[in-house]
Amino acid sequence: MMKKIFTLLVVEILVLSGLGTVATSEKPDIKSVAFQPELIVEARGGFGVHVTITNLGNMSIEILGNITVTIRATLMLRGGYSILHIPIPIPINSAVSVGTGLVLGIGHCTVNVTIDIDDDGVIDGESSNTGLIFLPLVLVGKFTIPLS
Repeated sequence: MMKKIFTLLVVEILVLSGLGTVATSEKPDIKSVAFQPELIVEARGGFGVHVTITNLGNMSIEILGNITVTIRATLMLRGGYSILHIPIPIPINSAVSVGTGLVLGIGHCTVNVTIDIDDDGVIDGESSNTGLIFLPLVLVGKFTIPLS
């Protein structure tokens, strides 16, 4: 009698303990859940236009696509258009700043910034701001480029 109870108890533990688990053939995509880059892209004026990309995520990334800065002014003498297409590594919790270099112009201006992060030909973020340009000085307030 004791042997039957013990056998039933062992079978019950082995069989019923597995009822709460579900077997699936799909493996979860852990990388897409655990490693989410969080980028903040800002542009500001000064001597030219500077674009700062800050990585607040938990993994290093590399910008592979284009960063395009277009300055349209009443009178542009030099450097109204700039494309940067080099790989830009950005470590965790750091920022990288790129600039247009020397620009010369006079009058009201509009600064437009576009960014393609992964070089797939799709614009990941775009924004513009207006201000003034006086020779090499671009007087445009800091603005954020929202990423999609």
